[in-house]
Amino acid sequence: MTNKKIAVLVILIGIYISYDFNLTHIPQGLERPFFFRVKFYAIKTAGILSKIGHELNLGTHASNIRTILKFYTRLIKTNSIDVNITDTKMNNVNVRIYEKFNSDPKPRSIMIYFHGGGYSFGDLNTYDMFLIEISNKMNMVVVSVDYRLAPEFPFPIPTQDCFDVVKYLLENPDEFRIDLDKLVIAGDSADKTRIKKGMDKFLLATKIKLANITNKMKTNSNQNFIKYFSLVLLILQTSSLVLVMRYSRTANKTDENGNKNQIYLSSTAVVCAEVIKLITCVIIIWVQTGYSVDLTLRQFNDEIIQKPIETLKLLIPSGLYTLQNNLLFIALSNLDAATYQVTYQLKILTTALFSVLMLGKKLDSFKWISLIVLMMGVSLVQWPSDSGSKGNSEKNFNERLIGLLAVLFACFSSGFAGVYFEKLLKGSSTGVWMRNIQLGFFGTIIGYISVYTYDYKAVSQGGFFQGYNSIVWTVIALQALGGLVIAAVIKYADNILKGFATSLSIILSSVFSYFLLRDFVPSGMFLFGSLFVIGATFMYGYEKPAPAKTKENQTKYF
Repeated sequence: MTNKKIAVLVILIGIYISYDFNLTHIPQGLERPFFFRVKFYAIKTAGILSKIGHELNLGTHASNIRTILKFYTRLIKTNSIDVNITDTKMNNVNVRIYEKFNSDPKPRSIMIYFHGGGYSFGDLNTYDMFLIEISNKMNMVVVSVDYRLAPEFPFPIPTQDCFDVVKYLLENPDEFRIDLDKLVIAGDSADKTRIKKGMDKFLLATKIKLANITNKMKTNSNQNFIKYFSLVLLILQTSSLVLVMRYSRTANKTDENGNKNQIYLSSTAVVCAEVIKLITCVIIIWVQTGYSVDLTLRQFNDEIIQKPIETLKLLIPSGLYTLQNNLLFIALSNLDAATYQVTYQLKILTTALFSVLMLGKKLDSFKWISLIVLMMGVSLVQWPSDSGSKGNSEKNFNERLIGLLAVLFACFSSGFAGVYFEKLLKGSSTGVWMRNIQLGFFGTIIGYISVYTYDYKAVSQGGFFQGYNSIVWTVIALQALGGLVIAAVIKYADNILKGFATSLSIILSSVFSYFLLRDFVPSGMFLFGSLFVIGATFMYGYEKPAPAKTKENQTKYF
């Protein structure tokens, strides 16, 4: 009797499976509809069995379905005499490359494929048959990405793996003899969402332009607005910072009775600026992660805690930037704003020299001439004046020498730190805002050490915030947020516009220094030298137009 019940149960289950199997919806026009139906039903069965195992505490749903799918792929071993299959790594990510045997030396089209599976299952073997067909019939190189799976590797690790593979291929097209004019990024199931959401980051990380005719005019309009708005902000920030900092260090040094007023400590102002910069960059990362505290903390863990060596490399530039900021306070305590602005353009020279020495950058003769003109201009600005003007007669030679030396050391510090920072950015996938967080963190620590090394006695007597007022806080805010403005200008503006912004800043600083601060009267040598510096700035930023591309060698990215 029991055997009959079992037989009836088996028959009923078979009838249900047959009924359900035949009702499975499949697309029209398939070459092998039965095979597709079998594969679909096998995956459906795997999902049911994995859930049953999970309910019986026999592994998790994700681990069970992975095991079942691996069993399926072993049953169907895929080989091809037409396609060569190679397993390798790209930026430490496992990939499988499918290449049709072809003696044609011309670069081939390429598809980068991200498999589906809800970010939790699926591997290289799952899509073998499908990708072999793609490579064979379309005569293209197919790269299947074996990104790490959740929950063992949560977001954004799987997505970052995909980005790293795309970046590697775009940087090394000759290694695989591929044509970037014919690049396809594809995926299925959940990964169509990954592709859609991740495309902006792909374009940013690899500098590809997406041809979107529908939104092109709107995008260009927005970028132009951001470009010119950021330039206006840069001009205002650069001029305002110099003038307000100069005023904060020189105004009201004595009260009505002739007693010295308590002036703020520049070392504490540098620390406050670093803290504000650090907090601002953290907020930017938080916004980029969709206002998720959890994802923000994960990024900090992945990029800072899990990469201690990479993080410690930021000690050098952060220390130099902190030194530079302290030197600028010293410079503006001893130099008028106009002279400081012109002299500080020597950072173009130091940056160029360090770029040649550290990055192997090659400068053409036009740029070398512009650097010579720059040095001539700065020398003319420093030329002693015999005009007897109030600005020059009241300036003590020793103070001017201290200010000049402070600017020169700041230029060398800025040049080396900037090139070193650029080298770190080029050799790593870590974003610029995360790098700025690392800089701000170390800068704050080094700044505190500087405070209690050189100003411990003053802090003990008058407090950390002695002499602070609204003017001082304005200086701190301008110094902290200046880096964000510069980042926007670097992204959206070209060198000519940046040179224009620098020139306007010099002119504005000179005008306001003469009319408002009344600590500067321009001499003939100063005006002549300023013209040299402004001209050299434009010359160095000028880029020769690239030769027109022919139809044969023109490259388009999509």
